[in-house]
Amino acid sequence: MLKIIKSPIAIFALAVCTWAASPIASVSSTQPFDLNGTTAPTAGVPTWPVAAGDVIATHGAPATIVFRDGSRVVVAGNSKVKIESKDRKPVLRLLQGSGKYTLAAKPNLALFVLEKPAITKPAGEGSLSLASAKEPDKDHDKGRDKDHDRPPHPSPHW
Repeated sequence: MLKIIKSPIAIFALAVCTWAASPIASVSSTQPFDLNGTTAPTAGVPTWPVAAGDVIATHGAPATIVFRDGSRVVVAGNSKVKIESKDRKPVLRLLQGSGKYTLAAKPNLALFVLEKPAITKPAGEGSLSLASAKEPDKDHDKGRDKDHDRPPHPSPHW
């Protein structure tokens, strides 16, 4: 009985949080996903509204986010994105994993991978991947014996 009560309360709380801000997109998936840390059920709910500040985390199945301008991003399974707004324009920031996008004819959506703007083609299709945004490992040389890795000095006795 307690589980039956918890489920509607969780759905109501998620809906109130989601509708508190003006939606800038909608998200759908074939399997539950996390919306702001709460599992969003998909049975009987074809789409969930998404507002600036929302974080979407997928599990085993991808999720499709459709923005008002018609742009769409399919977030791969085991990925995480944050929806933001900058200068009244929607921003999708990939935080983990990968995804594929299709921009509208006149896109209003900005795509970022972590802190870097994604290179996109106007009204085109492409992919987002966290792997492409990673910087070289700055700590690569840490712990290396630099004297050992140097080439030997030429011998004065040839």
